[in-house]
Amino acid sequence: MSLPGVDPRLLEVLGRASSLELFQLSAVIERMLADPKRRPGRAQGPAPGPSGALPGLA
Repeated sequence: MSLPGVDPRLLEVLGRASSLELFQLSAVIERMLADPKRRPGRAQGPAPGPSGALPGLA
């Protein structure tokens, strides 16, 4: 199986992973997504304006 933009080695490793390993990976990803410090662009983006909206998007 080939997906554009996905490393074939990653697909191979995921294909060999057990259900438990995939569940554990899912749990780690969920925790990372729930952590506001890990959100993409959080550190690099502009600070929220007074209303809480990003400047230029209000």
